[in-house]
Amino acid sequence: MSGESSPIRMGSTSVSTSSAAEAVVANPGPGTFTNARVAARPITELRTALIERGSKPLTPLVASAWESALHSTGLISRYPSIPNGLRHGFNISIPIIRSTITPPNSSSLGDHLKPFADVVQSEFAAQRYIGPFSRTELESAIGPFQSSPLSMVPKSHELEKMRLVQNYSFPRSPHGDHTSINYHINSDDFPCTWGTFNAMCFKVSMLPPGSQIGVRDISEAYRNIPTHPSQWPGTVLRLPANLFDLSLRPELSDSDDVYAADTSVCFGESSGAGAYGLVADAFADILRASGIGPHGKWVDDKAFIRILRIYLAEYNARRATLARRLAALPDGGFHQSGGRLWWGGAELPDGRIEEYDEDFTFPIRDLSGASPRSEVDSQYCYNFDDIDRVSIPLGMPWKTSKDFQFSSAAPFTGIIWDLDTRRISLTTEKKAKYRDDIAAWRSKRTHVLSDVRKLHGKLIHSCLIVPRGRAYLTGLEAMARYFHNSPFMPRTAPRSLAADLDWWFQILSSADLSRPIPGPCEVVNVHAYSDASSGIGIAIIIGPRWRAWRLVPGWESKLRHIGWAEAIGFKFLVRTLILVCKNLPPHIVVYGDNRGVVEGWWNGRSSNEEINTVFRRIHSISTDANVTIHTRYVPTDSNPADAGLGASTALPPNSYRHYPSLPNSPPSSSILTAPLLPLPLPLVRKSVTSVNAVLTAQTTTRGLRNSSTTIEPNLRRSSARPKPYPSRLALQPSPLRPLCLAGERLYKWRPMVSREDRLACTAIPESDLIPSAAGNYAGGTVENYVAGVRAWHIIHGVPWVPNKAEFDAIIRGAIALQPPSASRKKRQPYTEEIIAAILAQLDPDVPLDAATGSCLTTGFYSCARVGEITVKTLQSFDPAVHVKPSDVRYETDPQGLRMTVLAVPRTKSSVSGEDIFYATQDGPTNPETAFQNHLRVNDPPPNLHLFAYKHKNAHRPLTKSAFITRIHKALKAANLQPLQGHGIRIGATLFYLLRARHLTL
Repeated sequence: MSGESSPIRMGSTSVSTSSAAEAVVANPGPGTFTNARVAARPITELRTALIERGSKPLTPLVASAWESALHSTGLISRYPSIPNGLRHGFNISIPIIRSTITPPNSSSLGDHLKPFADVVQSEFAAQRYIGPFSRTELESAIGPFQSSPLSMVPKSHELEKMRLVQNYSFPRSPHGDHTSINYHINSDDFPCTWGTFNAMCFKVSMLPPGSQIGVRDISEAYRNIPTHPSQWPGTVLRLPANLFDLSLRPELSDSDDVYAADTSVCFGESSGAGAYGLVADAFADILRASGIGPHGKWVDDKAFIRILRIYLAEYNARRATLARRLAALPDGGFHQSGGRLWWGGAELPDGRIEEYDEDFTFPIRDLSGASPRSEVDSQYCYNFDDIDRVSIPLGMPWKTSKDFQFSSAAPFTGIIWDLDTRRISLTTEKKAKYRDDIAAWRSKRTHVLSDVRKLHGKLIHSCLIVPRGRAYLTGLEAMARYFHNSPFMPRTAPRSLAADLDWWFQILSSADLSRPIPGPCEVVNVHAYSDASSGIGIAIIIGPRWRAWRLVPGWESKLRHIGWAEAIGFKFLVRTLILVCKNLPPHIVVYGDNRGVVEGWWNGRSSNEEINTVFRRIHSISTDANVTIHTRYVPTDSNPADAGLGASTALPPNSYRHYPSLPNSPPSSSILTAPLLPLPLPLVRKSVTSVNAVLTAQTTTRGLRNSSTTIEPNLRRSSARPKPYPSRLALQPSPLRPLCLAGERLYKWRPMVSREDRLACTAIPESDLIPSAAGNYAGGTVENYVAGVRAWHIIHGVPWVPNKAEFDAIIRGAIALQPPSASRKKRQPYTEEIIAAILAQLDPDVPLDAATGSCLTTGFYSCARVGEITVKTLQSFDPAVHVKPSDVRYETDPQGLRMTVLAVPRTKSSVSGEDIFYATQDGPTNPETAFQNHLRVNDPPPNLHLFAYKHKNAHRPLTKSAFITRIHKALKAANLQPLQGHGIRIGATLFYLLRARHLTL
């Protein structure tokens, strides 16, 4: 590539390409086109045009204005390549072409001759295409070149218009020396932000009342981005010669095809979306730095949101709070997922992660006094004129005919966003278009893979408004799997698909097809569980109540297995909750121990036809009740519903004793419509205060104080609400452990045995607890169990009768009987020889290996605990807890030797932190050599983790698991047994003891 080319940060999530292997035909013959023809210029003018274009790229964007704006806003370090790219063209990773290859164009051109000719004429008029050339002439001008098949596809947001696409993915697989242009481009190398559905939802959720939304469209978005001349050999077009008036080029008159160089980014290139996205991201940040926002983008569409001035201070305070939260996360919350850049915040109760397309660095400003404006506009922070004052000097071209003026609702990405009602809906045009697409599908008996994908994509888009629609896409998804490696072999749709499309057609015919904008929500734990056993039946538990159904023999079939039974249990649980609980909150969580069902519900559908039928009915039940169901996985051992599948004598006496059987392999409808038995009491925990319907406990405890008196100790009450458990400390959900303040756990957390079945111990529980545990558990575990029983007595004011001497003797017996597995294997120490062997297997120039080697040698020679110099998870780095480069200093010991000192902010033995240190060592394990190599390779920022290493375009903190995993891999490569992490500190202690050094550990 030329030295003037500008490698840049760019990317794409998807690009419009025709199918790589679709049928191609030669260009239509003479007389096919009736449009006015493009006047061909003399060859000397064309050669001059190529030279001039190489020195002065064609773009409406003003390079000097962009450079000035990026410097003045402090954004130049984020977008350093843009000024050079606008002056000389962008490098979009087109490979060097070694030999000329010109495959024929797509057959779709024959179906769209006039729009194809219109596009070509428009491109020549705009001077983005330079030509026509003969093959020899163009090779003489730019060297060997490669064209890609042309096709016409509908525009995504202007369905009646067509877009010309070059299929840069042809051929889909290499054919000898012929590889596609996109074969050499990794779109992940060209990332940019996208205004995704979730990002827009979170953006809207932050808005104050009265906010308005307006939409603008960048004209010719991709085509505004010039490419460097080194890229042109891979962007050549093969065009029909009869498109041109060749009176000035008689030498081409006998040619069927001619060629032109495309000098701008176009649809079809894997890097095209990122090439434009880089500039669009910079433009978005310049707007934010100018105080204009919030806003989001999807390719060339830009959604602007403005807030009332009276809410400006409050809204900016929210932005500032969010900016601080993101800044405290590793990498500032920044993520790259393929070709997409985004910022992620906290995990929400519904399982989603806060998702944003900015880092909230810039506050919104009041620009209402910048120019005269209407009375309505004066109430808001900005208007379109303020946007133009930024965009016009930069040369950003708006398609003003498509401006959607500020209003309470506006269409963006095919969805109407209503900020007043906080609801979203499909546009009327989209609904009509999708109904037409279903009708067109029905009119044909067979379909190819591209037909399936197109219809599936449109209905997936509809699922943003109708989430339950995911369960009605399984027929299309199953059909897509039929094609295997034959995408153009027409196939018949599965029988079930007709009913699915009938459902979709009816849904898309609804006058009011909308839903609330899914922002952050409170998800209430109603302590509801379901479980199934193939040999017994189905059970549900809601709070302290349970119910079970027996599965009759022969219930299983080809598609009905344990997963189906678990799904039926899930359905029974949801239906029971909705039937017997009053005023359920809009979002509730239920638990199950079958991952296929639990995680399948996250996707809203199952590939198993029988389970999917159950899911559809759960969707129907919950939609009618206006309740959203969230599922969470719980291990079988922690699932209280599992107890409902055991012997009835093991269950509390207040359970429901009726066991209606499921019929033997009936149609699903007969199961789902079968009435549930009347329930005498509401099935909701009293502790779930968000649910008004509560279970009235009408029992007392034998031998204990009455439950209505003083079970809870007389403690000082707190008005504080308990915070959710940190993700790294979360307990398995259980109705026996409600979320509460730490001081309340002793009287709010309850054992599995109901109150009426609890009795005081009159002697040591040696006849039951200890004999059943001895020999199966460690002696210390048995001791803890008995200590728990003693604590129960103390809390409930019941005397603890057993004497200590007898108790100690029994515990010693339990220790003697404990199984070998209860004793931990002794940790083997690391030695200098082992560390040298590990380092020999690490590549010092690989970021992870450099960080691992430095962490290993630093930990060994400073006697550090591994957990104090690594982090637990990628998200858990805390600058107030974990060591950072800014915590490193150098000192001299009493003998005048230089020491490297690490000030660890917090250690296991000191909340206020401790200094650990090491000195330079002889040999290959020298920690200072490894540390300096780590700084050279990874250059961790001062306030990130000390052993953070480069990963893609960011730094990643070194987790303990990543560190140990890499160490074990190196040990295996050195033919050594894996050692535990604590063996590093044990080995260090032994190392210094053998050197007769006094240690304080």
